[in-house]
Amino acid sequence: STEFGRKLEYYSGFVFQIEAPGMGETEPVAGGGRYDNLLTALGAPCAVPAVGSAIHTERLLAAVGRASS
Repeated sequence: STEFGRKLEYYSGFVFQIEAPGMGETEPVAGGGRYDNLLTALGAPCAVPAVGSAIHTERLLAAVGRASS
């Protein structure tokens, strides 16, 4: 899908979202992307290449529980 349930304003390039079967786009188990301009938006004097991600532990555990049952 080319649409995400996450805000895209602060990403500067590659964006990803990992979804588990049966959980849908609104409850991804992980996601992230490039944040090259984020630090300048927070006051840094120059752009810093960066990438970040997050894992929603509760959703991941729920997905693993569904898959193993």
